[in-house]
Amino acid sequence: MNPRLLENYRRELLHMRDMGGQFAEEYPKIAGRLGLDTLDCSDPYVERLLEGFAFMAARVDLKIESSYDRLARHLLEMVYPGHLSPTPSMLIAEFKPTLQEGSLTDGFTIERGTKLRSQPTPDTQTECDFRTAHDLTLWPVEISEFRILTSKTAIKAAGVNAPDSVRSAIGLKLSSTNAVPFSELPIDSLSFHLCGADNAGAQLYEQFFRHTQAIAVTVDGKAIQRPGAQVTIDRQGYEDNEALLPVSARNFQGKRLIQEYFAFPDRYRFMQASNLSRYLQRCDSQSVELIFLFDNSDDSLAALYSQENIRLNCVPAVNLFPKSADRIHLDRKNHEYHAIPDRTKPLDFEIFSVEGVKGYGSNQTDTQEFHAFYHVNEQRRNANAFFHVHREPRELKSKQKRRGPRASYLGSEV
Repeated sequence: MNPRLLENYRRELLHMRDMGGQFAEEYPKIAGRLGLDTLDCSDPYVERLLEGFAFMAARVDLKIESSYDRLARHLLEMVYPGHLSPTPSMLIAEFKPTLQEGSLTDGFTIERGTKLRSQPTPDTQTECDFRTAHDLTLWPVEISEFRILTSKTAIKAAGVNAPDSVRSAIGLKLSSTNAVPFSELPIDSLSFHLCGADNAGAQLYEQFFRHTQAIAVTVDGKAIQRPGAQVTIDRQGYEDNEALLPVSARNFQGKRLIQEYFAFPDRYRFMQASNLSRYLQRCDSQSVELIFLFDNSDDSLAALYSQENIRLNCVPAVNLFPKSADRIHLDRKNHEYHAIPDRTKPLDFEIFSVEGVKGYGSNQTDTQEFHAFYHVNEQRRNANAFFHVHREPRELKSKQKRRGPRASYLGSEV
């Protein structure tokens, strides 16, 4: 029960007694009997009638007050679609292919939107459905060595003639796992995930993107020299085709970037090394080293970072997927209907957004397309059927009240 109902009820009852008396005093001929403040009304039926009237008026007030919130929500959805939607779960998935597989020689691409399913637990039989956010190409390559070069002498010993501005470096040794030299692998870019406990991934991300001066490619301690475009590193996760949350043309995309960052900062800790093919095509070895040259020297790097902090074959994924909800039978008595994705497991799903509504006639052949009432598009111009969405917090069932909810987050209903 909404506590505001009791507050409104008391206010309405007090209003009838106090304001009724003032009104009767000002207009005694036509409203003299409204002066209840000066009379002791001992009739319980009259008292019950007054209390019932106050209750109905309080309920009307509560409905009017709640309509303000609904209007504000609808206006907000028009300006920022999806702003009121729940934030879905996100993760970093690491693929572990059979690296000796011959089919990886040409690269195996896992496209954006690929479905990933979790293993069911003993507590629930529902599988979590995740979708990948980036394109990821798997290669028969692994990081076999990670080393930090803290002096110019060590950098020179690695086969790199670094400029005077270079103070330190990180070396990543890549090895082919199927006995194929790098010259036969058409690799032009590799994606690395910078991870680690606490803030290690963020510090490593800052080290690469703030202090990298150049990237050298070496084989057996000798640098590969190529004119023209050099190896570069790029950030991942900022483009629309790499988004975890839905992209809308009506939304300011900076808002999505901020929302994803505060929900899951690790999704931005990706680094893509590009323009590798020009160097690798001259590498007949099964191992090659990428040396990232930095303009700073930090003695704590060797103690903080290891090979475990840089991973290949990783991609962010989000627990967001399309699903047709169970059909709703209209009874023509209500204007609102509860949308349930799966009636057999109502607590296992939560609606992020309603993408469309279609109505079916009694003969199952006649169909009616409903359009979002607060959305303007070309298809709506001649439409005559509309819908709008209202989201409410999910309430505890009687069983959950006795035993407690299975999670701290209850969810919402549409």
